[in-house]
Amino acid sequence: METVEISCRCKDCTHSVKEGAKLYCYYWDYEQGMSPNTVEELGFCNNGEPS
Repeated sequence: METVEISCRCKDCTHSVKEGAKLYCYYWDYEQGMSPNTVEELGFCNNGEPS
């Protein structure tokens, strides 16, 4: 079994922004007129950068 170290959760990432009750990730590109990716506070990705 492989062990994964979580360096940054979405709620603590510089790329995430809380708007109302939702948390959005602005790391990934999205097309104009579309909403950014909705993420979970305890979610994580390899591109997370702690704030």
